[in-house]
Amino acid sequence: MWSALHAFLFIRRHVVKTELSPWTWHDCDEVLLYAMMAILVEYVEREMPHGWTDWNNDDESRKAKSEIDAIYAWWKSYPSREAEIRVATAKWHDASEAGENDRALFDRLHGLEDKLYAETEEMMVRLVKVKDWIWE
Repeated sequence: MWSALHAFLFIRRHVVKTELSPWTWHDCDEVLLYAMMAILVEYVEREMPHGWTDWNNDDESRKAKSEIDAIYAWWKSYPSREAEIRVATAKWHDASEAGENDRALFDRLHGLEDKLYAETEEMMVRLVKVKDWIWE
């Protein structure tokens, strides 16, 4: 009983902490992305270094390790992609406020958003495919 209570109150492995602000609304797809990536980051930064998995054991484990590393690297660069979209949005908004109908800015903004959406979906699927390797 004490160990279960201790785990619930202090270890809290059942709670996923994301980088999302608790003071604003987030759509379910955004929460899901951030939760999945928070679990991956927790694994890569805190559990993987213990070396309990022999990643050089066979081709399958080497591929899984490579995939985990690639998804992790993509996620770590995610804020720069979001920042690029914020800059493009601001430029398009400023042009719109000035009465300019700049189709190139609009197309660039939507191209960046579409690219990030496709990348995000791909990385989430890739993470699900290697989920069995994230267990240490």
